Amino acid sequence: VSSSATFTRSGMSCSPFTRQWGATPWISLRARTWSAQQKRLKEARNTLILEMVENMRPDIEKSIKDIKQDLRLVRSKKEEDYTDIVAPMIEYFDGVFQKFVNNCYEPVRKPLLRQTWKKTLKLFEEIIILPDINMVAHEEVQELNSKQSQVVENMLDNLKMYFTENSGKCLKSKTLDRMQ
Repeated sequence: VSSSATFTRSGMSCSPFTRQWGATPWISLRARTWSAQQKRLKEARNTLILEMVENMRPDIEKSIKDIKQDLRLVRSKKEEDYTDIVAPMIEYFDGVFQKFVNNCYEPVRKPLLRQTWKKTLKLFEEIIILPDINMVAHEEVQELNSKQSQVVENMLDNLKMYFTENSGKCLKSKTLDRMQ
C-alpha cells in the first residue's frame, strides 16, 4: 500500500496526515499548537506590560501629588490659566511616550498605553478625587471646590488629548472613553 493511499474504517477516512483513524489532521494539530503558543506569548506580553506600568507608578504618583499641591493654590489664586499645573506630568509622559513610539511595535505599544492610562486614572482617583481613609484620619482632607474640580476635569481632558495625539501612534479617544 502506498503512503498516499487513503483507508476507510467505519466510514472514517485516514490519510498519511492523520495520527490515527478518525483523529485530527496534523495541520489542525499545528494550528492548535500555534494558537497555544500565541496565547502564552500574549500572556507574557501582558505580564511585562503590567510590570512596566507598575514601574512607572512612583513617577506618576509623584506627578499627581505635585498636582494636588498645586490644586491647593487654586483656592487662593484669582482667575488664571491653570494648564501649567499638569505640565510636569505631560513632560514625564512625553519622554515615556517617545520611548514607547521608538522602541515598541503597535501590538505592544497600544496595550501599554491603555494600561498606563488606566493606572493614571486610578492614581488620580486615589490621590486627588477620593483620598485614602487612612489619610483622612491623619490629616485634614478638604474636598475639592467647584473651581478645583473644573481644573481637574480640564487637566484630565488635556492628558486624554495627549494620550490620543502623536500621529496615530497613541490611542483613539473612543478607547479612552470606554475605560473611564
